[in-house]
Amino acid sequence: MTLPQTPWQSFQERVAWEGELAVACVPLAEVPGAFEATRLERLGAGILGSLGMLGDRLPPGEGDDATRQALARVDAKLDMLVEVLNRYLLGRITLPPAHRVRLNTRGVALEGCALPAPQAQVRIELYFDGCAGMPLALPGRVVEADAPGRRFVQFHELSDAVGEGIERLVFRQQRQRLAAARQAAGGEAASGACSRAEAPSTTSDPSRG
Repeated sequence: MTLPQTPWQSFQERVAWEGELAVACVPLAEVPGAFEATRLERLGAGILGSLGMLGDRLPPGEGDDATRQALARVDAKLDMLVEVLNRYLLGRITLPPAHRVRLNTRGVALEGCALPAPQAQVRIELYFDGCAGMPLALPGRVVEADAPGRRFVQFHELSDAVGEGIERLVFRQQRQRLAAARQAAGGEAASGACSRAEAPSTTSDPSRG
């Protein structure tokens, strides 16, 4: 007989977004009611949509030169705008401590983050660089994590918009990592070819006596 998966096992089986973020944990007396849940879902969908627009950049090797140059200029302007906005906001707010985060639609695993006891209701607030003034707030419950130094919060049922937004966040990071790995592998191959071409020949010249 197959035993049912624990929430932690279900989380571990899925690909997750990984990174370091400022994180706050807000204890809750109970599961959010319908009005509060809807409010958080709408805010979350908007934040994830904004992160998607900032993160959807053309991977290396795709598109023609003119398209890439045009998108590079747009990216540079967006980066500058986001940086200016973040500096403005960070001068007026105090971010919570940063922690290593793994996030997918099942929940969020945190390293070194103080959480209440298992089964406690909480709201996890994640401060992404692109939206430093408005955290992604996701309610859930604290669950045992079978991993030293990690704490885990299992999300309550997510709306379609929030769930899809998190899945796109995960997919974009995986796509960027694969593109970077291909680019690095191509660079190493080209460097190796150049080194072989420039190496002096060790074969003696029969015409020289």
